[in-house]
Amino acid sequence: MTAATARPASAGLRPWLLPVLLMAANTLSFVDRQILALLIDPIRRDLGLGDAAAGMLYGLGFTLSYLFAAFPLAWLADRVGPRRVIVGSVMVWSLATGLCGLARSFASLAAARMAVGLGEGGLTPAALAWINRQFPRERVATMIGVFQSGIYLGNGLALLVGGWIALHFDPWAAHRVPVLGTLAGWQVAFALLALPGLALAAALALCPAPGPGDARLEPRAGVAPPWRIAPLPALLIAAYACFVMGGNGAQVWTPTLLQRHFGWAVHEAGFLLGSISLVCGMLGTLAGGLAGDAMARRAGPRGMVTITLAAVATVVPLALAFPLVPSAMLAIVLVAAHQAASAFALCGGMAALQAVVPEAQRTRTTALLMVGINLGGTLAGPWAMGAVSQAWPGAGLGPAMALTGSLATATAALLLALARRLA
Repeated sequence: MTAATARPASAGLRPWLLPVLLMAANTLSFVDRQILALLIDPIRRDLGLGDAAAGMLYGLGFTLSYLFAAFPLAWLADRVGPRRVIVGSVMVWSLATGLCGLARSFASLAAARMAVGLGEGGLTPAALAWINRQFPRERVATMIGVFQSGIYLGNGLALLVGGWIALHFDPWAAHRVPVLGTLAGWQVAFALLALPGLALAAALALCPAPGPGDARLEPRAGVAPPWRIAPLPALLIAAYACFVMGGNGAQVWTPTLLQRHFGWAVHEAGFLLGSISLVCGMLGTLAGGLAGDAMARRAGPRGMVTITLAAVATVVPLALAFPLVPSAMLAIVLVAAHQAASAFALCGGMAALQAVVPEAQRTRTTALLMVGINLGGTLAGPWAMGAVSQAWPGAGLGPAMALTGSLATATAALLLALARRLA
C-alpha cells in the first residue's frame, strides 16, 4: 500500500478540523509575532531606540532562538509525534508573549522575544508533517493553504486587535493593571495576548495523534543525510527566504509608513491594514493552495513552481510602487494587491518542496525552509529596511522600503525561474 493510499480518507467536515486548528495555531503565532510592528514607535520612545535597533528588536531575538529550536524540534517531531511538539510550542510562545508585556528594557524585551521564537520554531515543520501524513498528495497544497492562511489571519488580527487595544489603552501612556502594576499601553497589548494560547494548546492536545508508523519514521536506504540537500530544494528554500525578506519587511514597516507619511493614528493603521490582511491575505493563500493542487495534477512539481513564479513576479512592481505613491488611498490599494499576490505565492512552492523531498527528510527540510525564511524575513527584512531608512535620511522610509522590497522579491523570482528548470 502506498503512502498516499494509506492516508485517511477525506470526506465531510471532520477532516478539516485538523488543518483549521493548525491554522489557528499559525494565526496565534503571527499575532504574537506581528503585534510589535504596530507598536514600534511607542516602544522606540520608551526604550530609546533608533529605527535600525527597532528593526533588530523585531527580528534578532526571535530569529536566533528560532534557528536554535527549529532542527531539534523537527527531529523531536519525527520521534514523539507532531502533536506533542505543537502543543508544547504553543504553550511556550504564549507565556513568552506575556513576558514581553513585563519588559522594561531593550535586553528584557529581546530575551522575551527569544523565548517566543523558541516556541514558534516547532510549529511549521511539525504541522506540515502532520498534514502530509493525514491527506492524500493531491490535496496537500490545499491543506497547506488552509494552514498558511493563518499567517494573514494572524497578521490581520495582530493589527485589528492591536488597534482595538491601542484605542482603549493609549500605547504612549501608562496604565494601572491589576496584579501587574503600572504598564505602558504597548505592554498591556502583549500581556493580553498571552491568554488565548493555553486554550488552543488544550484543543490541540485532544486531537488524535498520527499512528506510530507515521510518528516514528524509519530511515530509508539510499536517502541522503539530513544536512545534504539537492539543488531543487535548495533553490526553493533560497527563493522563499528572499521573497519573505521583502514581504515581511513591508509587513513590519507599512503601519509606520502610514503613521509617518500620512499622519494616521496607530488604531487607524491597525484597523485598515488588519482588514486588508484578513481579506486579501486569506483569500490569496486559499486560492494559491487550490491553484497549486490543480497545477500539480497537470504538471507535477514543475506546475506548482510555475504558478509560484508567476505570483512572485507580480509582486515585484507592487513592492516598488506602494511605498512611493503620494496618495494614502492609492497606497492602500497597492498594499492590498501586494498582500493578495504574496499570499497566492506561498503554497505552490512549499507543496513542491514537500513533493520532491523524501519523507524521511521532509520534516527537517521544512525546518531548514523555516530557518531560511526567518533569516531572510524576520531578521534581515525589517532590519534592512530600517537600516536603509536610517542611512538615507533625506529620502525617508518609503524609498528604503521600495528599494529593499523590490530587490529582494526580484531575486526570489530569479531563483524560482532556475528552480523551474530543474523541476
